[in-house]
Amino acid sequence: MVTDARFAVAVAVLVILVTGCDAHNRADPTPVPLTSAPSPLAAPTLPAYPGWAAAPSPEPVAAATPTVPPTRVVLPTSPRCEYAGEHLRCSDDMLGLRFTYPSSWGHLQGYLGEGACGGYAYRFEFDNLRDAPRAGGASIDYCEPMGGDLTLFRGFTVSDKLGVRVVDGCTLFTAAASCQRAGDYVLIVTLLPDVNTLCDPAPGVIYAPIMIVAVDLPDDKRIHGLAFVMEFLSTKARDNLFAPLGGLSINRQLCDDPAARQRFEQAVQTLAQNLATGAVDEETAYRIQLVQAFAASIERSEP
Repeated sequence: MVTDARFAVAVAVLVILVTGCDAHNRADPTPVPLTSAPSPLAAPTLPAYPGWAAAPSPEPVAAATPTVPPTRVVLPTSPRCEYAGEHLRCSDDMLGLRFTYPSSWGHLQGYLGEGACGGYAYRFEFDNLRDAPRAGGASIDYCEPMGGDLTLFRGFTVSDKLGVRVVDGCTLFTAAASCQRAGDYVLIVTLLPDVNTLCDPAPGVIYAPIMIVAVDLPDDKRIHGLAFVMEFLSTKARDNLFAPLGGLSINRQLCDDPAARQRFEQAVQTLAQNLATGAVDEETAYRIQLVQAFAASIERSEP
């Protein structure tokens, strides 16, 4: 039986290839003392969903907190936010971003950390751990192991044997079911589970279907990328997806059944097709619209 802890939000084979502890081409401020061209998306208005609060609460499935590397906290920081109806409009000078998110996600707190061998990591924490995304980012020279944690996103600049260079952000998510541009520096990436990873955790960490809002940050900031990781399926759609493997608990006997594995693969393919055509249930459609609207609200403070 697969435990909840194994339902983290990443797979090792999807680890973004942006490692490196070497020199980079971004200006770094004075450290704080320790104490496939993607398809464009329309910019939808942040949605209101009458009756959403009264809807049944989705069960937390794959929302386990990723393994956090040993990063020392340098300082807590919070973006400046103000209410705008049922949403919060925020500006974060440290990241050079402005964005709007639903007030149901709760208040937002940021934490900047310093890597043991260089670089910085950043964490966003919303009050509502059930509904809000997990979020964070890192500098290109952040040198702690990523461990499959997609919230240690370093932006669209990579440092590898070819040197330091800017790449098409979608190429960093090679196994994505889809990758769409929501702005000049913002992508929406959809990742779906793989039967081999679900049934054999040795290669990596199991994850549920997720959408990632990946943001490339300005060059002169201490953090160079930011990722918001969210589940988006309704409870019904999620249960239908995992039914061929015996549900969320993953029946090991069914994992050893080639027919069951094939049924799950077919279910994933059907889900991918339905996502592409919009043939999804109302709750899933709302969640996707929420992700799209949030992504469309993100802009750099200084273009």
